[in-house]
Amino acid sequence: MYEHALGNLAMIKAFASTGKGPKSTPKIGADPLGAWVKLREQTLALIDDPAVLNSIATAPFGPDFGDMPVDALVGFMAADLAPHTWDFARTAKVDERLDPALVKYTHAAWKGLPTEALRSPGFMAAAVKPAAGADAQTKMLNFLGRAV
Repeated sequence: MYEHALGNLAMIKAFASTGKGPKSTPKIGADPLGAWVKLREQTLALIDDPAVLNSIATAPFGPDFGDMPVDALVGFMAADLAPHTWDFARTAKVDERLDPALVKYTHAAWKGLPTEALRSPGFMAAAVKPAAGADAQTKMLNFLGRAV
């Protein structure tokens, strides 16, 4: 999961600096948190520029998704990490509640994808039907194929 989080940052950094994806996936090494913090700081320095945020990422998710502004890519990567935050919390048996605004944003971002892309291999499993009266977080997680 750390490699996935690092990969998301590396993807943003590469598209923000070149318009194209990274040439390799970063390795977490002996200090996963240190590697993430370093890459986060490098990425934040790049995207602090409105011109960079408005630049175009060339087909970051393949030709079926097309090009998008780096700003949209950053937003999508945030939506990608929200369910993984829940995954970590569930695994660690700690508080799994996500910020309600993040839940709303994440659900909308994922629902905005074409179904064939969302359910394609390597993305999300089939949606789980939420229980009657499920809260917004549960509905979002169920939509993303997680049984809660």
